[in-house]
Amino acid sequence: RGLQARLQSAVRRAGRGMDGGKGQAAGRPLRFFASPHELSWLPRVLVARAGRGGARFEPALTEREEEKGSDGCDEEQDTVDFAWAHSQSSINRAAMDRARVRGGNAVAGAEVLEDKFKLALLLHGERTALRSVAVRGAAGVEEWCMASYSQPAAADAATRDKLWMLKDAGANCGDGIFVLNGHNWRTVVAKARAAEAEARRELPFVIQEYIEKPELWEGRFKYHIRMYIVLRADMGVYLHHRALVHVANKPFSTTQDELEDTQVHLTNVSKNLHNTELFHGCPIIDVQQYFGPERFERLRNSLGAAFRAAQPFMVHQVNGDDFAHIGADIMLDDSGHPYLLECNIPPCIGNYNAEMLPEQLEFFHNLFDSMVARFVEAPLLGSPGCGAAGSWIELQAPREEFRPAAGPMRGLNSLAWKLRERRAAEASATAILI
Repeated sequence: RGLQARLQSAVRRAGRGMDGGKGQAAGRPLRFFASPHELSWLPRVLVARAGRGGARFEPALTEREEEKGSDGCDEEQDTVDFAWAHSQSSINRAAMDRARVRGGNAVAGAEVLEDKFKLALLLHGERTALRSVAVRGAAGVEEWCMASYSQPAAADAATRDKLWMLKDAGANCGDGIFVLNGHNWRTVVAKARAAEAEARRELPFVIQEYIEKPELWEGRFKYHIRMYIVLRADMGVYLHHRALVHVANKPFSTTQDELEDTQVHLTNVSKNLHNTELFHGCPIIDVQQYFGPERFERLRNSLGAAFRAAQPFMVHQVNGDDFAHIGADIMLDDSGHPYLLECNIPPCIGNYNAEMLPEQLEFFHNLFDSMVARFVEAPLLGSPGCGAAGSWIELQAPREEFRPAAGPMRGLNSLAWKLRERRAAEASATAILI
């Protein structure tokens, strides 16, 4: 309670000593809060900024002060300029609600992009997206399979052989993903039911079209590209100029007897890094160079479709400078068309900490360093900090006029989505929403 009280008073005084909220006061570093319970590179990058020609940052609260919960600090020490968090603990909320700029997961309503079930509903009918079906529970998965494979119209081989990916919409790190077709659907449904039994609740699932002819890494391996995106509350969307390639451990095959081999079909680092003999690491690419002009324009259109579809559910924001850090997974088919598989808020970087290669260390330091320069120092100091130039590509321009909303108004974003989902449910008499 003491810590929360200090944070509550912090931002009311945050502008004191600042030039109209712009410019760093002489002798005072910018003070930041980063959740102590979340893995993040932000603290080390922020503290190192001064040595790289950027602003001086220091923690708003020391670890000992957090433990004590003392409220005896003076006004200058209580100032919070920038807060970074993803989860909604009481301490995080106190800091995020009152900081001048917020990052991590600070765009109200962005869960429509992160939640796989919501994303499937969101992108229904988008020509740039993979066909996806949102279903309620394992019973809904079985209902869809019965309709697809047990009807006379589904007797042809092409329908039975077509591949789909079944995803537990709430699972992460490569868990809850199964390759599905008309030959193994009963086995897959049984696995979905087992997952529900373990969770002791009905689970949301997504049945997503499988890219059966993907572009292959080195001509042999399935892969996807993890791209890092900043979504600002003013709806500006920015792509980091470099990305990581996530490669399956074993050569690609769609033969029936290999559909359950996760090392063939999963490109998730969490699943693949444990096999040190087969793991490819995470090759780094320059996005624009790798894609080339034509394919990059397709990428821009594919990502743009998702963010435009999400905008009606992210209308109400407190501060246009707030932002969300997103890991977007893109897979290309053999014609070079990019498909958005999912968005991750936050993108997990924990797998890159153990025995990290020097080039990966440099990649993540540059990612977060340039993020701070462009999206933290720029709004706080009035101009982008050192290191921002050339690192971020604008995919979508911000709104021409941003109107701040009072904090409680953010709840209207989730209300708008609930109405959208209700309409989808009312349009379907079954557990299959699309």
